[in-house]
Amino acid sequence: CGHNVFGQCSLRTQNTKLFTRVQFHTPIMSIFAGNYHTAVITCDNDLFMAGNNCSGQLGLNDLNDRVELVSVGLKAKDVCITLAQH
Repeated sequence: CGHNVFGQCSLRTQNTKLFTRVQFHTPIMSIFAGNYHTAVITCDNDLFMAGNNCSGQLGLNDLNDRVELVSVGLKAKDVCITLAQH
């Protein structure tokens, strides 16, 4: 729940004041929440991102914001995750 202006809650809507279950296709091991983006590591160690991408910070080779979790194409063991404002 909370401010979702860049899709960082992966809900396809703007804001919500209620906790909302996000449907995902595989079990999740870890969630990292920043101000404007979210990182998810699955039990298979796959990395998914959602939210603000104005500077390419989601690592998807473009500048498009994501309102749903998208695979980055990396295994979590290959990256260090730090979420900040940008």
